[in-house]
Amino acid sequence: MKKILLFLFLFYGFIGISNADFEDGLRAANNGDFKTAYKNWEPLAKKGDSESQANLGLMYLYGNYVKKDYKKAIKWFKKSAKQGDSLGQLNLGFMYMLGNGTSLNYKKAFNLFTMSAEQGDETAQNNLGLLYLNGFGVETNYTLAFYWFQKSAEQKYAEAQGNIGLMYLYGLGVPDSKKDAALWLDLARKGGHAVSEDYWNEFKLWKYN
Repeated sequence: MKKILLFLFLFYGFIGISNADFEDGLRAANNGDFKTAYKNWEPLAKKGDSESQANLGLMYLYGNYVKKDYKKAIKWFKKSAKQGDSLGQLNLGFMYMLGNGTSLNYKKAFNLFTMSAEQGDETAQNNLGLLYLNGFGVETNYTLAFYWFQKSAEQKYAEAQGNIGLMYLYGLGVPDSKKDAALWLDLARKGGHAVSEDYWNEFKLWKYN
């Protein structure tokens, strides 16, 4: 049986709604003007604004305007996560999950993804499902894996839709069903998930849809 792979992607996106300075930085970042974004967010982050802290962490993570620095990214993600910001929790979880700038720690990643997922973040929900599916940082639990994939898929997160399809394809915690696998993988591939497209073609799932 082909092993289900663990696909983890850093959440690349600057988000949030705050005061005018924050929003000016957000518009600048989304337009590729990271210098202006930094000038708006850095003072707010130092004053304790959790959204600015999370987004400043992303700038250090990707090296946008500033030099790429995992340690500084973690510093700002931690400050944000401590205040309950879902983006800060999500991305700090990724740092532990991938061992970027810190030691690999699936348990900490699991705890952080849980906090973010419970706030409704679809990326965290999907990745929490992956941890349950693969038994990373927690005991394998297909029921909970499916639950979190479904929560994410309800928000039209393509990767989660694809993961539900794979669970049906291989009968992991659910009856194996090419028809249900086809339904979910079709949604995922139409949402731009390339891996789902690969499974769709490999198993000729159009015959069941």
